[in-house]
Amino acid sequence: MDAISPDFTEKTKKILAKMASERCCLCEEITSIPNSSDSNYVRIGEAAHISGARKSSDLRFIENLTNEDRKNHTNGIWLCSNCHTTIDQDEIFFTIDKLHKIRAEHYQRIRNGRYSKSSFTKIDELNAEIIKLNQKIKDKEKLLQQSDKIFQIEITDLRMKIQNLIQQKEKLWEDYNSILINIEQADQFDEIYRLVFEENNLERALEYLSDDKLEKEEKKLARQYILKADIFKLQNKKEAAQYYRKAYAVHQSFNVAKFYIRYLDDIRNFNSLAEFMIEILETGLNIEDRIALNGQLGTIYSKINPDLAEKYYKTAINLIDQKIEHDPHYYTLKAGFLNYLGASYKNNNNLVAALSACEESLTIFISGKIPLEDKEIVFYELAALYNTIARIYILNQNYVEAEQYVHLAVKIAKEKINDEGELLATIYINFCSLFNLSNSTDNKAFVEIVDQTISIFTALYEKNPLQFVEKLVASHCKKAEFSFALNHIEEFHHHLAVSEIISQQFVELHQKGFEFLLSEIYIRRASFYIISGDSKMASEQVDKALLYFENSQFNDSDTISKYASLSLLKCRLTDNRDQKKNLLVRVKQKMKPFINNNSTSLYIYNEIQQELKKI
Repeated sequence: MDAISPDFTEKTKKILAKMASERCCLCEEITSIPNSSDSNYVRIGEAAHISGARKSSDLRFIENLTNEDRKNHTNGIWLCSNCHTTIDQDEIFFTIDKLHKIRAEHYQRIRNGRYSKSSFTKIDELNAEIIKLNQKIKDKEKLLQQSDKIFQIEITDLRMKIQNLIQQKEKLWEDYNSILINIEQADQFDEIYRLVFEENNLERALEYLSDDKLEKEEKKLARQYILKADIFKLQNKKEAAQYYRKAYAVHQSFNVAKFYIRYLDDIRNFNSLAEFMIEILETGLNIEDRIALNGQLGTIYSKINPDLAEKYYKTAINLIDQKIEHDPHYYTLKAGFLNYLGASYKNNNNLVAALSACEESLTIFISGKIPLEDKEIVFYELAALYNTIARIYILNQNYVEAEQYVHLAVKIAKEKINDEGELLATIYINFCSLFNLSNSTDNKAFVEIVDQTISIFTALYEKNPLQFVEKLVASHCKKAEFSFALNHIEEFHHHLAVSEIISQQFVELHQKGFEFLLSEIYIRRASFYIISGDSKMASEQVDKALLYFENSQFNDSDTISKYASLSLLKCRLTDNRDQKKNLLVRVKQKMKPFINNNSTSLYIYNEIQQELKKI
């Protein structure tokens, strides 16, 4: 008989606890906590034998092992007291191989940094860096009051660096929290297999395979795919799309589909987004989800194909009419979709139909049928409607009516809505469009408005760069246009320089999809040099803008129209016939998918045809 005790020594127990990072290998709970005196600790962890220590009735006992082998740390697993009891009372399930696997997986989690605090250390470092940069901003702002506007560019650069650090910090938090999300790891396939093929307990097996449980398994797998896709998205990897699609394939619900919809919208892949939404529409959706999807498709196609935008907005409105008698809240939704339909008609140059749709929307607002439980939503939609009507009147060159509706929209946005200024700033852009169009001579008022617009979008951009970078750059470009029109050339160059800094850093941070931001700036510089009579510099700026357009993905008719217009301008700035022809032929091919009967793209396409005939 072996005289050596099979029990673990205190040294072995400490080794097992340290190897497990003082956590239970099964449930991952911490197994050491401070006691009430704060001078010692309470240990609730225990060293458990994988192969049993003594024969008795232990199913995991191996006869030919020596006691030296049984007390070795390689035969041990660190567990909390509850899990120790669990494995000893269910030796059929917790076999020797199963326990070795559980221990190995726990050790691997430790090696992978599951319990590392490096994220917190990095976050502290980023917070310290943010504090330093904010202090620099304060110092620069003090100097700005006494010195030249050149410091404004430096302040913008510092804010961009802060935003980058904040995004890094948020990404660390998201990565850390994603890793700690409680995803069930045990699947019960082995247990079901045993019930069927070893015990012939088919009824019990079917309980495990009930429809409710299978659906839960589908949802669980879909959540895992979504989590993996979210991690790839944080890493800017294209594999994110693959796993969002897998999630939807496993569990085809609208809630799962929304994750892929949001991803495609974020990366501005409007064509793929529209295709996916049409695919979802062909599944069995309830009427509320069909209304939402048709409305979203209308919004997407307003960027790609105005004719199709009208179709989907009309479908959404028809579906709303089926619900409106039973729920008066749908009146608000219908009024909003009529506004969007009017905007779509406007984009398609059908201004009569646009005004008619907006007037029908306005009729709903003044009919008294809309419930006022949520007044802010009603006022938001009404202000947006007045803004659309103003834009239609601007295009109709009726600037007096346009100004009246802009003032109405501004009044509601200021007095009735609390949306951090997003709608107000959007309305202000319409207000700015009246500059140099109407007979107004109050240039100071227009300058103040565009300054307010920049201020609002700067604050919104700092909170959500992805959503507001385009509007922030557009507002700086608008201020540059004002400055040029007022012959404030230094200020013109200043605002374009600020826009360029924001755009370049944003393009570097997010890679493809946002090059058009820089092209807008180069287009304005080209216009300046053309008016100044410097064709060489104008041509250089046009080349820069074209380069960014060439590198971007064409997902909407507006972008391709700007690219085509710029190509025509380049042709008029060069005398080389071969260069002209090659450029226009290339543009013509890229434009073909975006041509529809009433679009701006068709007008420019015909111009390119005429230019090619001249060559």
